[in-house]
Amino acid sequence: MAIIKNRRTYVVEAVPEPGMYLRMFGDRDRSKAAQAILVARAFRKRLFPSEIFDDHAWGMLLVLFIAFADGEVISEIALLERVGLSVTAGRRWIAHLVGEDQIELREGGGGVTLSETALTKLRIFLDEACDVSNWLVSVRH
Repeated sequence: MAIIKNRRTYVVEAVPEPGMYLRMFGDRDRSKAAQAILVARAFRKRLFPSEIFDDHAWGMLLVLFIAFADGEVISEIALLERVGLSVTAGRRWIAHLVGEDQIELREGGGGVTLSETALTKLRIFLDEACDVSNWLVSVRH
C-alpha cells in the first residue's frame, strides 16, 4: 500500500482494508473511540449547523455503547438529551431502532440498551475505528 502525498487523496488511498490490521480492543478503548466520534460530530455541527449532517440513530447507538462500557443503563429521556433530540422525534427513532433489533427497551421504563446484535456490530466497527486511527498515527511518524 503506497502512501499518497496529495492531501486530498491521502486518506482515501492510504486507509487499509477493513480487518487488515485488526486486533481486539477492550470496551473501554471502544468507548473512547465512540466518544471521539461524538466529539468530532459536535465540532462538525458547530461549524456546519445544517440538518443534512444529522444522524440521530447512529448517535443513539454510540451513546448507548458508551453507557454500556461505563456499566450504565440510561433512560429514554437521558438518551434523547444526550443526542439532542426532542421526545417526539426521539421516540420515533427509538421505535425504528427497536424494530431493526438494534436496541431494546427494558420493561417498566427501566431504560434503553443495545441489543446483542448491535453490541457485536459496534464492537467490530469500533475495533476497526481504533485500528485505523492507530494506523494513521503510525503513518505520520
